[in-house]
Amino acid sequence: MKKLKLTKLLAGALVMTSLLALNPIAASAEWKQNNTGWWYTEGNSWARGWRVIDGSLYYFKANGYMTNNISNMFFDKEYGLNSSGQFANVTINGDWAFCNSTGKIVAYLGSESIITIPDKINGITVTGIGSFAFASSKTASVTIPSTVTSIGNGAFAGCTLLTNVTIPNSVKTISDHAFADCRSLTNITIPGSVTKMSNAIFMNCLNLTNVTIQDGVTFLGYDTFADCIKLTNITLPNTLTSIGEGTFGGCMSLKSITIPNSVTNIGRNAFYYCTNLTSLTLPEGVTSIGMAAFKNCTNLNSITIPSSVQKIETHENGPLNTVIVGTLFEGCANIKIYVKNETTKQLLVSSGVSASQIIVAA
Repeated sequence: MKKLKLTKLLAGALVMTSLLALNPIAASAEWKQNNTGWWYTEGNSWARGWRVIDGSLYYFKANGYMTNNISNMFFDKEYGLNSSGQFANVTINGDWAFCNSTGKIVAYLGSESIITIPDKINGITVTGIGSFAFASSKTASVTIPSTVTSIGNGAFAGCTLLTNVTIPNSVKTISDHAFADCRSLTNITIPGSVTKMSNAIFMNCLNLTNVTIQDGVTFLGYDTFADCIKLTNITLPNTLTSIGEGTFGGCMSLKSITIPNSVTNIGRNAFYYCTNLTSLTLPEGVTSIGMAAFKNCTNLNSITIPSSVQKIETHENGPLNTVIVGTLFEGCANIKIYVKNETTKQLLVSSGVSASQIIVAA
């Protein structure tokens, strides 16, 4: 649960950065410094996001302070980010800031809303999209070439007008928050080439309705679809083995979901606050269920727990040596839990589930 909170805080920071990125530089722009670091004034405000200043590329965090090689958390070392905040190994070619040594797009510097990413820049094949590269509210449609194999942290975070993006089969890695807060995105297909989905990739995509995840994907990370409040249709792959912490937390429109037989682990808060989920069958093969996995699924009235379940998490260590306790079905007042044997029933009772809610039906 601590990781869940941290992920959401980080997501908020990424979104704020992206929403304020690529503002025009005012005529009175100038560098300033205090004990915290350097920033760049723009009239009555200051720079945030990507800026080209005197021919060099800089990145300014949400609080306005310049990122340098000391404060860097996200950018490749190959970019050559130095103590002056300059990306020394990045070339500017029209609308593109590009790292020749990695083949990654570092930043999109243009103003177009409909963007086609070239498969080559400076004669070098484009193989990746770097952290925060398109973090701009102006981006509405993106075509990604089949040469791209990775999409970085927050690459499209906060693109609130983004309605259309096709992820090609060449992509193998999608990093944390890559499409977080893309509030106009309605449909997405994840190719099977992406074997592991990282944390909060589509968090706060408020209009995301339909998701297809193709066979090949084995893991859904923390908060992958958290707070996608209009998500109603999702197809999970037969290769999936783990549903992470908070993966579907806050998906209030999700009425049903089929969990494939390949799944063995369901993480903490995985379906937290899925208030329209009415029934669910966990397949044989699930061995562990995380704390409060179905908490506040207020309309969940029927669930089947397989005899393969061996562990139900009931607590975790909190801050300042505290212990956080949570039961699987807290807030599910009308639920009936179907099990196949007395052993599974007793496991549920020992985890805090009321015996009156459990029905043994062989």
